Amino acid sequence: MGVRKHYATICYRDNTVVTYMVKPDGHLEVDFETPTRRGSKYLSLLKDGTILRQEGYNPSEIDFCQRFLATNLPLIERKAMEHA
Repeated sequence: MGVRKHYATICYRDNTVVTYMVKPDGHLEVDFETPTRRGSKYLSLLKDGTILRQEGYNPSEIDFCQRFLATNLPLIERKAMEHA
């Protein structure tokens, strides 16, 4: 299993932490985790925006995360290659 790396913390989105990991099968997985009063919300996406796991995010938040990923994908992929 790959090692999860920090990409960014989105302060204006409730300090959402964005991490990424290259899976053994070569797929890039990007996760979003937002702290809440009762724990955290979690969203895991493949690089094409496909949802792997979702806990607590509403459709608008999911859309934001998918757009964030699409915009930042070249940088995330470059960082993933540098740490491979």
